[in-house]
Amino acid sequence: MQIPTAGSFPHFASRFIDPAVGFSLAISYGYCYTISIAAECSASAILVGYWTDMSPAVVISISLVLILATNLLSVRWFGESEVVAGAIKIACFLGLILVSIVITSGGAPNGETIGFRYWNNPGAWVDYNGISGPTGHFLGFLASFVNAAFSFIGVEVVVITAAESINPHSAIPKSAKRVTFRIALFYILGALLIGIIVDPRNPGLVSGTGNANSSPWVIAIKQAGISVLPSIVNACILISAWSAGNSYCWVGSRIIVAMTTDRQLPQIFGRTWKNGVPYYAVLASWLFGPLAYLSLGEGGAAQAFGWLVSLSTVAGLIAWATLCFCFIRFHAAMKAQGLSRDSLPWMSPFQPFTAWYGFIGSTIITLITGFPVFLKGNWSTGDFIASYIGIPLFIVPIIIWKLVHKTKVGISFLPDVEIADMM
Repeated sequence: MQIPTAGSFPHFASRFIDPAVGFSLAISYGYCYTISIAAECSASAILVGYWTDMSPAVVISISLVLILATNLLSVRWFGESEVVAGAIKIACFLGLILVSIVITSGGAPNGETIGFRYWNNPGAWVDYNGISGPTGHFLGFLASFVNAAFSFIGVEVVVITAAESINPHSAIPKSAKRVTFRIALFYILGALLIGIIVDPRNPGLVSGTGNANSSPWVIAIKQAGISVLPSIVNACILISAWSAGNSYCWVGSRIIVAMTTDRQLPQIFGRTWKNGVPYYAVLASWLFGPLAYLSLGEGGAAQAFGWLVSLSTVAGLIAWATLCFCFIRFHAAMKAQGLSRDSLPWMSPFQPFTAWYGFIGSTIITLITGFPVFLKGNWSTGDFIASYIGIPLFIVPIIIWKLVHKTKVGISFLPDVEIADMM
């Protein structure tokens, strides 16, 4: 356990739950990220549509080529590209914080002081798709969970980098601690500011324009009378989308490598160049990216992006639930062996209660992801499949693996090695 492994998550699930679950988790978590490559390329096409009527096919093709080229370079150059993209995203967000304060304080060109107007009218609860009263408010609350889940998926990626970190025992604990502060800054503060400067009833939020005109930041900045800033914000979001797709390709490839480590895929996917890049795994991960061309069909990029978001969200939530249960098993194994968590390089707080919270919460959100299709007059077979196909895609591989390999639930050991020796 002291030696990080590529992919880590499926390996841990195989060790602490069941090899069949580890196999299925690798598939589920892997396609969560490989499908997300297509989702981010579709998003890039939507964002570019803010400036020009250029064919989405051109934008998608450019995005896919750049992602593949970056992932085939040495991991050092991949890291450098992410540092640059990350710096741009941080600078953009800090700028948005200042702009939001200026807008709500009345310092924008239109001179209108917003204050906390929208907190009072319409208040915290608004109708969901025309459904009024407590039912509409509750459904809006559920919808926010589903959308937030997609945004949060990826915060756990820091752990996957352990196998390629110079000093993982020091670097990974530091990065894990910083994740909490990043969530507080980018997600919670961002949502707070949007709730202050944008009326949730603004029709532009659900206009279906297929470009960044639906972005709450762009809507607020335009209403404030600021002419140039919306294009800058859109450019930053475009860089963020490409960076996300770039990272997703990297994660997907490392999950494939992890499956070769656990003998779940042919060993050819573990082959690397001299620079250490698993080129077959990268290509296999990247090949899901062309799903973004679905945006060229009927319904356009916005609908394709919605389907891909649903597919990856469910897969990500299932992975979260499995990982939390994996930690619960790990925690029980340490307790059974009389090992203290103080011996670990880092301890997450409030365990195992937070793991149970994550397991139960992720399971519930997985089940309610597609609730809109069950509303009266809102049935869509495509949306239902996109929302729930991830569940059988997780269960079926478990059944197949157990039937073929006849694995047992329980902690799996390496040959002739006791768990106490590995801690």
